[in-house]
Amino acid sequence: MPTIAYSSPFVPAEWIASHGFEPRRLRGPNAPIDGPIDSRVGLCPYMRSFINEAGTLCDLAGIVFTTTCDQMRRAADIVDNLPCFTMNVPATWQNASSQELYIAELKRLGVFLETAGAKRPTETELVRTMLKYDEQRKTLRAARGWNDSVSSDQTRLALVGGPISGHDAVLFKTIERYGGRIELDGSETGERTLAAPFNRRRLRDNPLLELADAYFGTIPDAFRRPNSELYRWLATEIGQRSIEGVILIRYLWCDLWHAEAGRIREWLDVPMLDLELNAEDPVARLETKVQAFLEALR
Repeated sequence: MPTIAYSSPFVPAEWIASHGFEPRRLRGPNAPIDGPIDSRVGLCPYMRSFINEAGTLCDLAGIVFTTTCDQMRRAADIVDNLPCFTMNVPATWQNASSQELYIAELKRLGVFLETAGAKRPTETELVRTMLKYDEQRKTLRAARGWNDSVSSDQTRLALVGGPISGHDAVLFKTIERYGGRIELDGSETGERTLAAPFNRRRLRDNPLLELADAYFGTIPDAFRRPNSELYRWLATEIGQRSIEGVILIRYLWCDLWHAEAGRIREWLDVPMLDLELNAEDPVARLETKVQAFLEALR
């Protein structure tokens, strides 16, 4: 089955799947790989890793970028040897015109998929696909707290920030090794960016509108204006899980989360560690910072 690669959580997998393609949300390989984009291009290491990984997919039919960050816009301009689509995701979101624009972009994405060989889904096919993905997310939510086997005397931590690449996922084990316990994954690749459960009545009345509301109308993020929903979500989850410390993860060149770091630190009632990743360097450099942070919390 032809594959559509993407990275942003604001690209609905259901919309791609209902067109007959396999949606693949890539987060970067477990180790850096060679590809058409190298460090001389001047691109965020995470996006460089994402593009190079997408280029290794033998059944790749296209890559979907979004306008949610400058580096993703830059990536869309650089890639010229692969079929690409740039989806405009409005930063403002609390008005009908913004939602209408997002829905228009979904339809435009549908045209791109059809150009790549997809079939336009019927409303029944879209509903069936949405229900399938909704059940999968329900299972993921029920399984959160994957670290429950860890000793209860370990420090309860939350992650917040950008995505975690496959290469940097070792951070979870590093935290555990020094006495931490991830109770909340609020990174871009964690539970924060799960689309909201669908309203079954609205789903059958207008599936595309319900799809837009579950993604564009619900997912909290730093790029949104206003981004108060991010803080509201953090306050709820941190309080419910008795979080003792927060680790902000951001990639080199991520101005968005870098700019938000000071505000988050001032807003939090618990200590915060600002941790910069780059998807390529050895993770040993992170261990000292993580160890010192956890020792300070005890």
